[in-house]
Amino acid sequence: MVNTARENQEVMKRFFSGEMSEEERLKLLDHPGTVELLCKPRAITINSSDSKDTSTNIEKTTIEKFEDLIKQGEINFAIDLIKGLGEDIPDYERFLEGGRIDHSGRPWPSTFCTSIKEASGWDWEERDVKLYEMFGKLVENCPQNVSRDLSLVGSPSTLNLSENGAEGYYSAISSFPLLRELTIKESLENLSSKCPNLEYIDFRRVGGSIDLSMLEGCQKLSQVNFMHTSLKNLSGLPNLQSLKRVDLRRCWYLEELETMPASYSLEILDLHDCRKLTTLGDLSRFPSLSKLNLLGCQDLELPKNIEDLNITDLILPSDLEEK
Repeated sequence: MVNTARENQEVMKRFFSGEMSEEERLKLLDHPGTVELLCKPRAITINSSDSKDTSTNIEKTTIEKFEDLIKQGEINFAIDLIKGLGEDIPDYERFLEGGRIDHSGRPWPSTFCTSIKEASGWDWEERDVKLYEMFGKLVENCPQNVSRDLSLVGSPSTLNLSENGAEGYYSAISSFPLLRELTIKESLENLSSKCPNLEYIDFRRVGGSIDLSMLEGCQKLSQVNFMHTSLKNLSGLPNLQSLKRVDLRRCWYLEELETMPASYSLEILDLHDCRKLTTLGDLSRFPSLSKLNLLGCQDLELPKNIEDLNITDLILPSDLEEK
């Protein structure tokens, strides 16, 4: 790290102006004294003849540095910098103004975050993720005394992350203790630890493969919606002790169900229009199953003991039903 005050100022000038190479920037950010160095130059802006405005001048300068870091994509570092101001952060309301989580659980980033995205040099493929990540971190680190939309106070009960980049909001929040319903478009990490009370998850917007092991530990999960996904089987699905309903409607690539683990709690299994489905396996592994929809599963070979099972609401494939 640089020694003299003049050299420190030159380093910070190059850092915030974007004159540094990527290698220099990363090296500086890794240095343990960087936060202290970033905060020190604030004192240069203080007008010693006006002691009343001293703290305001310091804070405003830090806010400017915070915005510069955000624009350069250094979101975590920017948050660390602003945390140094404690609870009295000037104009923090501005960072969250216009931001909310609507009735469907969809996060809407604040006007500040959206403007930063438009003014930044972020890579096109990453800019939406960074937008939601920045908004999430600002929400999580918001001081208690700052006014913001009520939907941003505490944990939401419903969260819809189906928009492009919205998974950035999930990664920015450390936990969602009150979350009950979640809609996603790609696999997420640490689901059981971050969302310990999750009861329903919707995979309908997932366009690619699904890592079913992400559900490991979600023991309060009672409903899973895989409708319209490209699943070929349920290999990797953990044994979920509270699972009552699995929706696989119009999973046109689903070929077999034998890899689905046994479940004593499963009550409803909807396989409507799973056109490539050929085998179900032994359905006796679902002793509580009361509703089974097989309508449109034209290539399915029914288990011989299907009528011996205690399925009160059984909908058979139309061609087999006619026979």
